[in-house]
Amino acid sequence: MITITCQTGEIIELSLDSLESADFSRMALHRAIFTNKKMVGASFESADLRGALFDMADVKSCDFSRARLMNAVFVQADLRRAGFRGSGLIGANFDGADLRGADLTGADIAFATFKGADARGATLLCERLTEADMSEMIYDRSTIFSEGFEPPLSLNR
Repeated sequence: MITITCQTGEIIELSLDSLESADFSRMALHRAIFTNKKMVGASFESADLRGALFDMADVKSCDFSRARLMNAVFVQADLRRAGFRGSGLIGANFDGADLRGADLTGADIAFATFKGADARGATLLCERLTEADMSEMIYDRSTIFSEGFEPPLSLNR
């Protein structure tokens, strides 16, 4: 049995042995706390994760496609190869996160922050890319940005 605590005080109990490769698709996990959790390969496809905390979590290869992640916190999370296709990431915080190889195709990232995030090899074909804060974000030639977006040269490492 796995217990997930939410910032609201709500407790969610799941009949799972592990969070790794778990299926949270379409679940209501508003303001859930996943801080420091190891959830490699889990699916959050179309889940409600508004305000959820994933800071310092190991969420490599997780599927967040079409998830509602407004104001979610991924500070210093390991998001290598994670998928965020079509997700709502408005106001999400990715500061210091490892986004190498992540796919944010079609994600709305308005007002999201990526300060110091490592986005080398990531696909950032996002909606409202110019409204996100990418100061000090690390990227390279393999990082794919939305057409017409010119990242500041100072970000290139």
